[in-house]
Amino acid sequence: MDDDTIPQEQALENLIRKDDILDSWGFLCSNVRWKDDSAANMNVPTVERDWNQLAKLGLIKVKAASFVSILFPKKIVEAVGYPISDFFIWGDDVEYTKRITKLNYDGYLVSDSLRP
Repeated sequence: MDDDTIPQEQALENLIRKDDILDSWGFLCSNVRWKDDSAANMNVPTVERDWNQLAKLGLIKVKAASFVSILFPKKIVEAVGYPISDFFIWGDDVEYTKRITKLNYDGYLVSDSLRP
């Protein structure tokens, strides 16, 4: 989570809960919003073509997301490696999450995991 992010109290818990309903996943990201509850447009994930497949469960399938509030399983980091440090601040999050989804690990936005 970015150091300037203030999550709602249940944000992490709501991310972790989705692990119970997914067989496997590459990353889970939060629904990033401003303090006034409007969408933080610079943190809107890139949706997949079949984005609404699990929408009724509060999961939107995405291919890229920001590092503002995101969760990765240890096995994914071991399989994919680390973000490219030369990209820090300039697309490291998008490159890394796209690398994960290109290796056929699914990424999801968890609609009830909120920031703020």
